[in-house]
Amino acid sequence: MPDTGTLKITLLDVAGQPATDGDTDIDVKRALDGRFLNDTRGITFPGSFSVVLPSFPTERALIAQIIPTRYRLCNSDIFTLNENQTLEQSPHAFRNPAKWRAQFTDWNDLPAATFSSLKDVLARSGPIAVLENQQVFPTFTGADYDSVDTAPAILAKTALLNLYFKMGKVAVPLSPGDSWFKFVNQILRIGRERFVGLVPSAMFDLVSKIFNDIDKHPDFVRADTSLHTQNIPEPYKSHLVRMVSIKSNDDHGNLQLTMAQATADNGDPVFLADCDIDEDLEVVQHLADVFTHIFTGGTHPIDVHEFLIDKYHGDGPIDLGYDLI
Repeated sequence: MPDTGTLKITLLDVAGQPATDGDTDIDVKRALDGRFLNDTRGITFPGSFSVVLPSFPTERALIAQIIPTRYRLCNSDIFTLNENQTLEQSPHAFRNPAKWRAQFTDWNDLPAATFSSLKDVLARSGPIAVLENQQVFPTFTGADYDSVDTAPAILAKTALLNLYFKMGKVAVPLSPGDSWFKFVNQILRIGRERFVGLVPSAMFDLVSKIFNDIDKHPDFVRADTSLHTQNIPEPYKSHLVRMVSIKSNDDHGNLQLTMAQATADNGDPVFLADCDIDEDLEVVQHLADVFTHIFTGGTHPIDVHEFLIDKYHGDGPIDLGYDLI
């Protein structure tokens, strides 16, 4: 057909694998004025979708908007077809958290080589509270770990596993190959974005050093502590002495380490870490997140899962302690 070309779309997930979606809509329109050239409904992936469109000079600067059911909306690159050209594009789509759930590996089946540090910390922790609904787990091991069934606790468990993985990916200065999780002595609280735990003074000192000498640590940026005071549990919150916070220098899924020093009843210093993963690093985007979180409850662990897989799948197999189904 003269003056036409073909756009061929294959939908991929964040790991670059074929995405599975049984009801995807694709709209092709001009990028400049939004005028629709084609709208196709009910496409099934995996596979590919092809559409014949006007080529240059009849049309130029087009874009395809892909609207899956189980993934978030995504776009093709802006394109212009030449006559008789077949242009292949493979946009990557992030999962829609409302359409997926975590299927956790049982406690006894978590590989020791990967999860021994986490299991050791949980085994020596006392009662662990869920931030969002104040549910308290007397222990968070064995059958108690496996039987988590309330929605806030499921999200908090997912977030804890995300954080455990991410803390092993962000370099600890002067300790190559170490994980930031090595500093955690006990976990006190878990939530859909964070966990709060007891740590030694060495972690507080290291984070403070990075904060004070930030120009020497390009992998980190300084962060604000004001939104984190509320996460510190009593009796420590009423006896806070100082706080300091840094973030890893990632575009998405950045690790924030917020340290708190409090005073115990006997006068001894106590150190805590509020560890969380944020959606965005940029200040303006983070401010937007603050308002978004008011209505959504905060960063969704499945979004964080997608950021982690997107960033690290090239390093080799990833075991987060759960799969999405």
